[in-house]
Amino acid sequence: MDNLIALVNGLKSGEVSLVKHLYLLKASSEKKKRDRLFNLILNHKVTTDEEASIALYGEKPTSAYSQLKTRLKSDIHNVLILQDSSVKYKTPAAQAAFDCRRALIQGEILLGRGVYCEAVNMLLKASRTAQKYELFAERIQIDDLLRSHLVIKEGQKPFDEYTKAIDSNVTLLKESLKAKRNHYLITVPNLFKTNNEHEYLEHGEEILSQIKTDLGDTRAVRAEFYNRLTAVHYYSRQKNFSAAMNQAKILEVLVEKNGVVKSDANIAGVSMEIANILINLGKFQSASRYAQKSLMHFKKGMVNELYAMESLFFSYFREGNIISAQDIIEQAYRHKQLKYNKFLEAKWKFLSSATEFKNGNLDASLKSLSQNSMLANDKSGWLLGIYILEIINRIEKGDYDWVEYRFEAFKKVIQRHNGKAGGNRRCSSIQKVLRTLVKCDYCFDTAAQKESHVLNLLERGRDSYYWNPVGYEIVRFDSWLNSKLLQQQLSFNFA
Repeated sequence: MDNLIALVNGLKSGEVSLVKHLYLLKASSEKKKRDRLFNLILNHKVTTDEEASIALYGEKPTSAYSQLKTRLKSDIHNVLILQDSSVKYKTPAAQAAFDCRRALIQGEILLGRGVYCEAVNMLLKASRTAQKYELFAERIQIDDLLRSHLVIKEGQKPFDEYTKAIDSNVTLLKESLKAKRNHYLITVPNLFKTNNEHEYLEHGEEILSQIKTDLGDTRAVRAEFYNRLTAVHYYSRQKNFSAAMNQAKILEVLVEKNGVVKSDANIAGVSMEIANILINLGKFQSASRYAQKSLMHFKKGMVNELYAMESLFFSYFREGNIISAQDIIEQAYRHKQLKYNKFLEAKWKFLSSATEFKNGNLDASLKSLSQNSMLANDKSGWLLGIYILEIINRIEKGDYDWVEYRFEAFKKVIQRHNGKAGGNRRCSSIQKVLRTLVKCDYCFDTAAQKESHVLNLLERGRDSYYWNPVGYEIVRFDSWLNSKLLQQQLSFNFA
């Protein structure tokens, strides 16, 4: 029943009208039962098979009810292809794909009925559309159907022409699918069957080397799109943000100018990638502009919109614009996706704790952190961020007993995350400095001298000591420690 309910609820208003119209024209009792079942679901009158069967048959579900559900599903599936493509899709490329697939089915039916002229005209138009929008799989099938028909009618010439076109599109399809496969290999590292960063980079370098070769030979815009997107992800993972930006800027032009890949979703996605790269390059104002652009193009209410908000939050937060950062948090709290994703809700609460800390509202920050139990089960590192932020909060307040208590728990979390959190060596170094700070009775100057080498590694932030400006160490530890060191030195000077 759940699948049928989801199917009915997923219909647009025009599709609902078509289903109702379909049953309006049918007088059989079985068709009327389909109509009743459709309306019961549409109007939220039933939620289970038992409720629906009793309403329709006066008894618990039987094979008759099961067959009724199957036929209703089939009717809805058929209605989905009746409307014009522009009603269903916004982008020309998506509309073209829908039209070509429907034309293939319609053309095959017409050929089978001997309506040759109409079928060929329809298929020729669809073939040209498929060529324009690089719909290689659709064009192969359409041209194969035309070849099969025209070779009988016109002989050798159309056979040779369509064979050449099919072979060419098979090559282009392989090229595009290969680029898409490489994209997933880079963006979903567990496909390498390894959690080892060195192995990931080694495999990634092989893929990137192949991509560089492919970009020189590629004829397909779709393949170029995936190849450049893959390069952006790989260079970003390597922390080579200048190289990532070079690829991202080319990609930006591609998704805004070329109809094959031009869409709001692609423009939004590339803009968000650029925003994150700019944050890593320390160009926060430019990053906020791209994050805002991403927000404009992502579909409202979807989870990607929430990720774009996150990029905008970090743009403002790193720039020191805490008021705007708090405004984004308020917008995120109203986002409907937070109702369904408890991890994202917890993450935004954590970001809110950080803004409270930056505003000097230490009690509010600590209260928010203590209520954020959802991140206790997180395995990606955000729990480490909770501990770091809480400990520096406690130090700011002078709650030193609490610091030592939480320090032990922090140490255990680091051990638990060993090999899982990307910045684990950085966290271990933070733990080391904190331990020294505790031993030195919170004398920042003495602790800084004893741990100068470690602090230098944290400040440089390279390799395994990399500080992620959009990661869980939301208040950068070494910057905070240096600010405390400066305060302590100034207080000594005025004493």
